[in-house]
Amino acid sequence: MATMKLLLFVAFSLISSLAATYLNEVITDLNEVISELQSTVLKSQILVPTPFKFAVSFEKQFGVYPSTIKMNLHGDEDHALVRDLAGCFDNNAFVTLWVTEILLEAARQPLGPAPTNNQVLYALQAISSYHDNNRPMSGSILVFWPQTYNKTTGVWSGGPQNLAYLTNDYPKLAAYLQKVLDDLGLSSLWNKLEPVVEGMYAHIWGCTGSE
Repeated sequence: MATMKLLLFVAFSLISSLAATYLNEVITDLNEVISELQSTVLKSQILVPTPFKFAVSFEKQFGVYPSTIKMNLHGDEDHALVRDLAGCFDNNAFVTLWVTEILLEAARQPLGPAPTNNQVLYALQAISSYHDNNRPMSGSILVFWPQTYNKTTGVWSGGPQNLAYLTNDYPKLAAYLQKVLDDLGLSSLWNKLEPVVEGMYAHIWGCTGSE
């Protein structure tokens, strides 16, 4: 009987030790993943604003977290390739608000790291520029995209500014895309891409690229 109790005690101790070791390894791995995610998010925040320069850089607002507008393409491999490769950086309030909210919620969890003070400060500074200029006295109302003032209508309107800059000169954009595709040996893709680009232009500017 005493031998049985001893064996059970040894077995229980061994199992407990193995379980503790495994748990420590899991927690260590989890901490490494969390640390890597924290670093990735921190590095992604825009700390060096850039202006829009055609075929050189997109306008990037200080303090925002990045998001990308993708073309709504689906179908064969050519469409999939264009969808994967093509994108337009987008400044907006939603992504920065959402990321900041998630960071603050994560910080409340046992293993959740807190964002840095500057990380939150810069995000809030960026978000504060998205108050609706058409309702200056309603401080809690935000818009999705940056706004520009229309002198003709007297109204502030919002939209994806980089996309507007990019499509402002349709012939220039079309020629540039054709050259890129030619350089990549994918000139046949332009026949599929042209209707999409022209449709995007028409949606933003209210007319076709040929008008």
